[in-house]
Amino acid sequence: MNWTFYKGHEVFQRYQEQWDNLNANIDNHVLLDSKFWEALVKYFSNEKTLLGISNSREYPGMVLVENVGLGMWSTFQPSQAPIGPILLGNPTNLEEQMRGILKSLPGYALGLGVTQQDPHFGVFDSVETHERVEVKSYMKTARIPIHGDFEPYWNKRANDLRGNVRKRLRRLEREGLCPSVDVLQAPEDMQRGIQEYGRLEESGWKGREGTAVTSDNVQGQFYQHLLEKMCQANEGVIYTLRFNEKPVAQKICLRRNGMIVFLKMAYDETYRHLSPGFILQYEILKRLFNDKEIEYVETYGRVNEGWTDKWTNDFRTMYHINYFRHMSIVLAKNVFGGKPEETHVGG
Repeated sequence: MNWTFYKGHEVFQRYQEQWDNLNANIDNHVLLDSKFWEALVKYFSNEKTLLGISNSREYPGMVLVENVGLGMWSTFQPSQAPIGPILLGNPTNLEEQMRGILKSLPGYALGLGVTQQDPHFGVFDSVETHERVEVKSYMKTARIPIHGDFEPYWNKRANDLRGNVRKRLRRLEREGLCPSVDVLQAPEDMQRGIQEYGRLEESGWKGREGTAVTSDNVQGQFYQHLLEKMCQANEGVIYTLRFNEKPVAQKICLRRNGMIVFLKMAYDETYRHLSPGFILQYEILKRLFNDKEIEYVETYGRVNEGWTDKWTNDFRTMYHINYFRHMSIVLAKNVFGGKPEETHVGG
């Protein structure tokens, strides 16, 4: 199970078709699409980011990894990516496949962290903790099923959520504000969409700290590049909530195979008292139920009490996997690096 490694920023585009063929044979997850990872590699990788390709026909695989120091490696995991980039086409002998990656990496690799795995997708759900393998909880995420009609779904939601939305809608009417939702799906609209998104983030704490997405910084360039590519395949969308034509909230989304991912949201904090984020999510879900094209929404964010758990009862825990070359590394890590549950190779 030997692997060959290349500098990711130099070769990833060359292997995009191979990456997508492998993804299609596993789950065809939109967040593991090569267009998503091509954009991430283009804007956020460095010389330490490597593309690995399995040389085995029986065990095909591809992975993006980077060195994190002292012989330790991790899947390439920029903050914009909800899932770690590893594709293994054969779900058997997973630990041997991880061992093959580790032994094929440059230098003498001691540990490999496979970060942010989803138990509903991929192949790692069968891996169990033992002497060389750690399986560590990462975070609880939520799914919103889109089945049947909107009204039965909405009537099952908590009274305070339904009441808050009603109050905000009545207050909008009293203040003479007419809410509407735009749906941007054309590649040529993405530049305008990201410019509006940037203005929303700049209105709040991200603007004050200088971390807002804008059309002229690397984050804005990444999202515009990504969305233009995804919209060419009819898999990208920006929902914009407007009050009297003024943008007040946005969600950036990707979709495929009956799933839509709420990738990123921003709102104008000057309208915080009107809860534009709540209203936008309410309006999007109404549309999704009515259109009958989407089966579920994936949030891929931490479940926040008072927000995420108001919209659904469907939760699951994502996880990291750490594979170590020698048992002695595990023992040393536990002695000198703190309790096992407090650390993982992927950082």
